[in-house]
Amino acid sequence: MWADMPSALDIPKTGHLQSNGLHRLTCTFQTDDDRREVWAELEEQACRAWEDSPARGDAWTRLLIFEMMRIGGEFRINAPVSLTLLRNLENFTEAFIKWYPDKLHPVTLTPEQIIDDSQDPVDDSALVCFSGGLDAAFSAYRHTSGQAGRNTLNIKAGFLGAGLDVPLTKKQVLLGVEENARLMLKDLGIDKLYVIRCNYQHIFLEHSALWGELSHLAVLAGLASFLAPSGYRNLIAGSSAPYDTLTIPWGSQPITDHLLSQRQFRVYPDGHGFSRTEKAEKLKGWPFGVSRLRVCWENPQPGGKNCGHCEKCKRTILNFKACGAEYLLEGCMPSVELSSRDIRSIDLATPSLRHAYQTLLQFCRQRHLSEPWVKDVEFLLTYRKPALWHLCRKRRTTRKLYRIFFGRQNWKLN
Repeated sequence: MWADMPSALDIPKTGHLQSNGLHRLTCTFQTDDDRREVWAELEEQACRAWEDSPARGDAWTRLLIFEMMRIGGEFRINAPVSLTLLRNLENFTEAFIKWYPDKLHPVTLTPEQIIDDSQDPVDDSALVCFSGGLDAAFSAYRHTSGQAGRNTLNIKAGFLGAGLDVPLTKKQVLLGVEENARLMLKDLGIDKLYVIRCNYQHIFLEHSALWGELSHLAVLAGLASFLAPSGYRNLIAGSSAPYDTLTIPWGSQPITDHLLSQRQFRVYPDGHGFSRTEKAEKLKGWPFGVSRLRVCWENPQPGGKNCGHCEKCKRTILNFKACGAEYLLEGCMPSVELSSRDIRSIDLATPSLRHAYQTLLQFCRQRHLSEPWVKDVEFLLTYRKPALWHLCRKRRTTRKLYRIFFGRQNWKLN
């Protein structure tokens, strides 16, 4: 009945068993000139619970909300959707359309049926987004060790989205990431890790900028919410920036993250009260977890190992250097030594990256650290201005001007 609708989410009621033993759920994303099939693969028990749930449209609506805003207009959803999710998404879309008026457009969601879930019971059972990174490790450790105060949630399982930061084609890397995540969670007493495979990144490849800048949390929360009918009422999503250096607008921040929630599946942004270096300091209490951190996404090695050379790897080493614990990384990094050139050559390509190094330097100054590498971070923030640096590589005249104003001694990296 929905085939003639210009924009719709067509959601079959059942999944189909795949050769890998997982069950595939599909959603056809249909507009007036496009039609794409998005799929997610999960365990049989979780699939059956989703099939029996009263609001089968919740997960797909959440997962594809940015793609719908990219198109704009009315979207018909041929599945029931929860009332509390629809209410929250109205506010969520208003915020992002205000921030990105040229990229995103108003959208009207019209589900087959609206399920009034406003009085449904809630509890503190939780999933934690967990791929083995520093933010995820901090949140998992913080909640399982009771360090989140009255906000502590009862983590029952971890959740890993496969095919997002690591493509599905890199099978050995994904296997390593999955095995490493299982070992880390098990050390915290969490025996279950759900791995949900998804083709979102591949199917919307030409809009990949949406993922990096906007849709990452919505997609993760959408995938994780396939598990809500299995009894998980909260999703802990580790934050990437502290309150005092937030990048706004951004796809994940405390203003809008909670608006991806519904009554029985609360999206809980965790850790905004801590900088990345402060998280590293807290993680000193979990040496096993630190020794298995997976932070590298630019050059992931076979088995999911870190390359040790990309910006994220270097920054992580510096985070732990600042709290005197870089030795804990020896199990997951090829080396924890960084030369002056390694640090000074880091490309601060985005404002959020610059903020990350500013908070690192702030931490160092508060602790009165004066090691040579701290001076290198100061140099990085003072002289590595992306636009000017780019011009200096291109134009000889500008290079001369750079030397005149900033000094020859600062031109060559030591």
